[in-house]
Amino acid sequence: MRGSSEAFWWSLFSAGSVVAAMLIPVLIFATALAPGFGWSVFSDALSYGEIRGLLGNPLVKIVLFAGISLVLFFAVHRIRHLIIDLHAPVPGLALTAVSYLSAAAGAVLTAILLWRI
Repeated sequence: MRGSSEAFWWSLFSAGSVVAAMLIPVLIFATALAPGFGWSVFSDALSYGEIRGLLGNPLVKIVLFAGISLVLFFAVHRIRHLIIDLHAPVPGLALTAVSYLSAAAGAVLTAILLWRI
């Protein structure tokens, strides 16, 4: 009897949802709300020079890669199961392949872009 790989994809979904739930509110606050309140520490930290210097650190690149990749797998897993729940006439294997290969391609593209910085 062949085992299913569904547990692996659900673990990536779970990790991505946690990352998204923790990062997105902080990013909204730091980029939209805090500068509106006049807190200059956030607007100064978001300048081009500061971000460029921060992205020069390899540890920051690794954390960004992990976060973006997990959120990509979270998103495609949700979309895949939405398509399944809507009973769209899409073959299951093709849907799975396109979904997770697109997330993997996004992760590779993220790695390439972070490497070039």
